Amino acid sequence: MTSCDHDFDTPIDRQFTDSIKWAKYQGRDIIPLWVADMDFPSPPAVKEAIRQRAQHPVYGYCQPSAKLKPLCCEWLANKYDWQVTEEALIFTPGLVPAINIGCEAFTRPDEKVILQTPVYPKITAAPQRFGRDAITLPVKRIRGRWQMDFAALDEQLDQKAKLLILCSPHNPTGTVFTRQELTTLAQRVEGHDLIVISDEIHSDLILEPNVSHTPFATISEAMKQRIVTLTGPGKAFNLAGLSCGVAVIENPVLRQQFQAAQQGVMSGVNIFGFAAVEAAYQHGQPWLTALLDYLRGNRDYLMQQCRELPGVVMHAPEATYLAWIDISALGLTDAVQYFESYGIGVSGGEPFGNPGFIRLNFGCSRSLLETAAARLTEAVHAAYAAARG
Repeated sequence: MTSCDHDFDTPIDRQFTDSIKWAKYQGRDIIPLWVADMDFPSPPAVKEAIRQRAQHPVYGYCQPSAKLKPLCCEWLANKYDWQVTEEALIFTPGLVPAINIGCEAFTRPDEKVILQTPVYPKITAAPQRFGRDAITLPVKRIRGRWQMDFAALDEQLDQKAKLLILCSPHNPTGTVFTRQELTTLAQRVEGHDLIVISDEIHSDLILEPNVSHTPFATISEAMKQRIVTLTGPGKAFNLAGLSCGVAVIENPVLRQQFQAAQQGVMSGVNIFGFAAVEAAYQHGQPWLTALLDYLRGNRDYLMQQCRELPGVVMHAPEATYLAWIDISALGLTDAVQYFESYGIGVSGGEPFGNPGFIRLNFGCSRSLLETAAARLTEAVHAAYAAARG
């Protein structure tokens, strides 16, 4: 299957390329579907921009070109009707370091951080690293869709709550929170005078045609003044190895606090990262449109396969290329090891806060996904039979 003029069907051999994803199982017949990067080549414009920059023989310290901030602002305006000033943009070497910097900058040791559960494990790790206690905002499955449980949050909120780390669109469930859901959350944020770090790195990967991403900062003027939004092209354009993200901080006080905390701790963006972001935002939309069409097909194929499996429940992710699959009925004590024994490398649910689940990355060629689905089918049938005695 080729989407428009972009070929996502031809498998790319990533063995022996120092890929974290593929090196984990090097020399073993295990398909790596765990970490969140895709097996597709990045857009041609990105490859060309990096090639051109590499031809210059000096790779010294760098800064973004004069075009880059306007391009970022234009992208956010066109995609989300989000009007952002250039002064609000800070380039970072990635999402995870920015979350950690924000956690240190905006909280004291005796204050608490609100975290969704389940959620990307490196979000959970950030407040732990700085000795901050956590308040849980459960994300629960309600009528086939993963939603935030505000009643459970209300029971836990106290005067020590200071920071909310939001993941929207949500990793691992793939939910795109509605404007109404975000408005309800904003009422808690404003009522308890919280600061927000919003991980919106998957915002350009919306799969459902009638679903749209709402930046949390656009809910209200008050929200815009209390939020750090972390975004960028890393996930959507498969640029994670180039380490270039964007923090949007409209409030100058929060921006100064963030910049002060990163001094001497967080490095700057590299030359090729800047070149890649500029090319992606300037020329990458046709490639992204084709990618989303292909991912939608992969998601629907995997959904169909899971519907036919006993003891397995998968709800269609509205965004991302990650499937959050309920395997609790299989009674597995070590799901990761079990599926590895059948030749599939997945992420286990426990680090996300949901034992009994696995996360599976379907950002790969259809042929590889079909092979993985066949192995998944064999593994599930064997586990289900064993569970039933």
